[in-house]
Amino acid sequence: MKHLLHYILPVAALLTVACSNIDENERLITIGELPEKEEGKTTDDMLETLTEPVPRYVLLEDFTGQECPNCPVATKIIGEIEATYNVVPVAIHSKPMGINENDNPQGLGTDLGDSYAKHWNLTSQPQGLIDRVGGMLFPHTNWLQLVGASIGQKRTSLVDIRIDPLYVAEDNSADVAVYVASVKDSAAVAGKLQLWITEDSIIAPQDSMSTKLPNYVHNHVLRAAINGDWGEDVSVGGGDIRTIEHHIKLKSQWKPRHLSVVAFIYNDNGVVQATRKRLIEE
Repeated sequence: MKHLLHYILPVAALLTVACSNIDENERLITIGELPEKEEGKTTDDMLETLTEPVPRYVLLEDFTGQECPNCPVATKIIGEIEATYNVVPVAIHSKPMGINENDNPQGLGTDLGDSYAKHWNLTSQPQGLIDRVGGMLFPHTNWLQLVGASIGQKRTSLVDIRIDPLYVAEDNSADVAVYVASVKDSAAVAGKLQLWITEDSIIAPQDSMSTKLPNYVHNHVLRAAINGDWGEDVSVGGGDIRTIEHHIKLKSQWKPRHLSVVAFIYNDNGVVQATRKRLIEE
């Protein structure tokens, strides 16, 4: 029973707050970054200035598929959420209505997406995870309220994540450095750090109600996991910083200028913090 309550209570709290209006001040918050490196200073020296909580971003995992007629509606809702709240959306193409890239060159589904769909017991699309609270999937009609409720409950985080990616054109690969920092004098936060590659502006077919759209623009599409399907252990506290570095070979069909690195930390209570950064800044 205690284990069940551990998941039910946070979800119930989100649903309760979702029924009320979210104050304007609890919506978009300007995201802070770790200070730029100054000559003669180490990263640890710079982190002494990280003395206050930073704006928190909500992770929205959108389980979608190219044969899902209602999924374009969900995509429009994500656009409304992005315009209103601090959110990191990721479109996970998977079964039951996804087209796997191994079966069709225009497919956006992956074995990785299918494994996540199986893990979260996905049976229909569109469905979404909001900060993985309770491990519960919600229909797209609830996303806007639930993201607002999550921001309203907790606007800041004691953990900051900065991504420093480098595209290597010579072999079409990427070096990804991630800095995970905690606010000075804060308690330790432990969990898993997950790194993903996503891609925007993909032109591929999409079902939409009673019609098929051959040149639909897909965004936030999950392409691959950089550091394993479920990430790696990380723990920070008291002003600590952790530096994690990875290298990934990019697939030829991916467009480097449309790629982003998504990073988030999660544990049994849900997502602690999330962020993303384009692989190549325009």
